[in-house]
Amino acid sequence: MFDNTNPYTIRIEEMNGQKRYFVAFVNEQGIFRETEVSYEVYAQFCRFVKCEQNLRRSDERHLEQSELTEERRALHNYFS
Repeated sequence: MFDNTNPYTIRIEEMNGQKRYFVAFVNEQGIFRETEVSYEVYAQFCRFVKCEQNLRRSDERHLEQSELTEERRALHNYFS
């Protein structure tokens, strides 16, 4: 559930019709921690996750474009 690019996870737990919001992470000692947070904090974490995903996709697109440009340069130099 954890990965190197996102050190925390978020989740919703519904019990008896009431929603509870949680953020989980591994602290600096390597101990798993999970804490209940308000909806506002949970919503902010959701925004962070979406923003991070968009930035990661943008980086991947730019890296792919850069690699294609390098390949074109190599081919151009080879055939020149």
